Amino acid sequence: MNKHMDPLLVALDLDGTIKPPFGQVDSEVLDCIARLRRRGILFVLVTGRCLGDVRSMVPPALFDAMVVENGAIIVTKGIKHVLAPEWWLAKRSTLPPNLIGGCEEIIVSMDADLHQQAQWLASKTGGRLERNKDRLMLLPPGVDKASGLLRVLEVLHVERERTVCIGDGENDLPLFELCGIKVALKNSVAQLKEKANYVSAKEDGKGVVEALTHYFA
Repeated sequence: MNKHMDPLLVALDLDGTIKPPFGQVDSEVLDCIARLRRRGILFVLVTGRCLGDVRSMVPPALFDAMVVENGAIIVTKGIKHVLAPEWWLAKRSTLPPNLIGGCEEIIVSMDADLHQQAQWLASKTGGRLERNKDRLMLLPPGVDKASGLLRVLEVLHVERERTVCIGDGENDLPLFELCGIKVALKNSVAQLKEKANYVSAKEDGKGVVEALTHYFA
């Protein structure tokens, strides 16, 4: 890669990427991120989880920005920005609380086998369904991980060609369309592996460290 187009920013998914499905973020991953940040590499966490969950799982100060709720909210320079349209928030507020869950902008995250109920919610709100392995998320239209990351790139003044994204699930596919370098992990879904520039031999956090070492050694 041209010296002037070397990767400058890494976008990382959380669950199934830097964190195993059951367990905590591997300290080896956090150490690797901290080491590369000292070299000037930027890191953005991009996840479907709520902001409160994320803050309890990883040190927010370790990331230059965060994209949460699958792109509905971004946090840059410590400031939260809501990217969902106002009409979506108004429709969301009319639904029963038990359907909304704890997130601010995503209405519901449910088991994929509840597809019929999710479709009803989508028709009720004008939202969009997105699958992530065994989960379904109902999102505001036009909102996904890539739209959230694109806003972050504008704030940080980074070209999309100079980004590396690492993910494992279907909701990471939009990132693969946006970023210059796409990394899938051993545990990633087949659709990501087909589009990836690099597929790690290891899973979860160990695969992330492997990929970061490959591109930034």
